[in-house]
Amino acid sequence: DNSGSMRARGFNAAKNWTVEFIERTDFGLDKAQIGLIKFDHSSKLVADLSPVKKTVLDAAKGMKFTGGGTRTSRAINMATNMARRGRADAETILFILTDGRVWSRWQTYNAAHAFRKSNSGPKGRIFVLGIGNRLDMKACRSWASKPADLHAFQLRKGFDELLKNLVAMIAAVCPQLRVP
Repeated sequence: DNSGSMRARGFNAAKNWTVEFIERTDFGLDKAQIGLIKFDHSSKLVADLSPVKKTVLDAAKGMKFTGGGTRTSRAINMATNMARRGRADAETILFILTDGRVWSRWQTYNAAHAFRKSNSGPKGRIFVLGIGNRLDMKACRSWASKPADLHAFQLRKGFDELLKNLVAMIAAVCPQLRVP
């Protein structure tokens, strides 16, 4: 989420978490492949789905905060298209790091529903990682895969809590991650 409500501090904390997540992931043609999308009022492909860690890591490190509106639905639609180019035998996982303030909850819900439908069964999941106390957690839970208790999280202390605790939690879900 590159929207103005994230502010530079929040964006940079989410960026740092993304870099750490990438560094802990085993990449390869038969392992993890990651793509990155930065979004505000529009969506920008930062890194296409890639089995090359350095490519994705360099792209993540190069992301800059610019601010703007929050069209989360456009980013989810872009992620849906990206997932179609992934390996047929791989689980598709979409992580949305956001402050939860979206332009249209309905469009975001519809985009999330379309992602889950196009990546049905155990092959596609959405995790929504909501930051702060002012987000609409009910809406975030509606975008996440079910059960929402395992796929939607509100980090009340903000981005520092995200960086400190989330890698270990996600490592339990993603076997391709290494946790110290």
